[in-house]
Amino acid sequence: MKHIQHSTVNLGIMAVSDIYQALTEERPYRNPMGKKEAFSILQKMVQEKRPNSYSHALYIA
Repeated sequence: MKHIQHSTVNLGIMAVSDIYQALTEERPYRNPMGKKEAFSILQKMVQEKRPNSYSHALYIA
């Protein structure tokens, strides 16, 4: 059971990292966001408790 919990945490950390990277990288259709703005969006996801966002991993990491 502990292995499953670690896997879930690892997936959550990867998901949050992916979201952060997507927000802060330059894209052909937009400029990159600053760190503060990106963390603000992630924090909002935590507060809204969005399902399947793995944003709870921010508190675990």
